[in-house]
Amino acid sequence: DFMLKHCKHLRVRSQDANKPIVYEICQLGQSASTQTFQWKPKKKSITVENYYKEYYSLTLKYPSLPTLQMRNGSYIPMELVDVEPVRVKKVTDEQRALLCRYSSITPKEYCKSIQKIRENPNQQYFEEDPFVAAW
Repeated sequence: DFMLKHCKHLRVRSQDANKPIVYEICQLGQSASTQTFQWKPKKKSITVENYYKEYYSLTLKYPSLPTLQMRNGSYIPMELVDVEPVRVKKVTDEQRALLCRYSSITPKEYCKSIQKIRENPNQQYFEEDPFVAAW
């Protein structure tokens, strides 16, 4: 359920074809060693693992991982896909306001924190700071 929530509608690119194809995940299937489907050209039921072994001469490294069911009904092993880059959605005005509210501090608080570091030598680790050392 957790994985499905984060994988559903995710776009992935297959690595098994000569020309990469982009799919959209609609469901998680069983493991490649147990998930079966009807292989129409051979007119038989076959597991995803055996299909890749017979059709592509490819032995899966992780046949126990769940398969990804695509919108077209095909099943692809997780190890044979790459996640497509995702466009980051624009931040709403409400989200921006919340970010500013929780990430900003008042000048008075900022000044106090600087004074605290200046007055307490135990909080000054300038020798250990990689940025100061590089400078």
